Amino acid sequence: DMDVFIILDASDSMMFGTTDKMKSEYAAIIAAAIAYASTDAGINVGFGIYADNEMTMLPEGGQVQYQKILMEVTNFDNYGGEFNLEHALNSVIGQIKENTALFIISDFIQAQGDWKSKMLVASKKFRHVMNVMVRDLRDYELPENGNMRFEDASGNEQAVVNTSKVREEFNEQALKDEEEVINKAEAAGASMLKIDTRKQFSAKFAEYFDEEGDEW
Repeated sequence: DMDVFIILDASDSMMFGTTDKMKSEYAAIIAAAIAYASTDAGINVGFGIYADNEMTMLPEGGQVQYQKILMEVTNFDNYGGEFNLEHALNSVIGQIKENTALFIISDFIQAQGDWKSKMLVASKKFRHVMNVMVRDLRDYELPENGNMRFEDASGNEQAVVNTSKVREEFNEQALKDEEEVINKAEAAGASMLKIDTRKQFSAKFAEYFDEEGDEW
């Protein structure tokens, strides 16, 4: 009688991509795939999409629920703004039953709030908490292309940067930031699965469950 609940980050930083899909599109496909697999197996699935606007659907089963989730992940009005992970977790903790597998899909670049403490509470309450870190190559590795124009996620500021000069420092800092997020999640008792948008997420999930499936 386990339920599934999906938290989807729809913030500005997710609306970025240098491959054929932005992170938000890739994350939406992952969310839809989890929802489909859940309903197809007879498992109730809930869904929450969080940014400046937010929407929460309590767990239900069947194709009607799956279609509702598809409508929300493809609704552009749901996207844009900041992702407060502490708030999202607090909302889910108060509404969802204990025997739930919680999936959090985000790049964790702009995750706001004291989310480590809330994730610890979620890990203690729920059956499982899995973080799916969706990253574009350029989140952690700059090209050596000389001067390039960059714009912040909100679109309010631009800067011209010589990537050849800052590339090494940027790459090192990006990996440090990534490791910090992974360490915080794992210290809170949750698992972390990093997926590059250039890769097939199904293979990463299969690899994870081959190794850790007994815990689920």
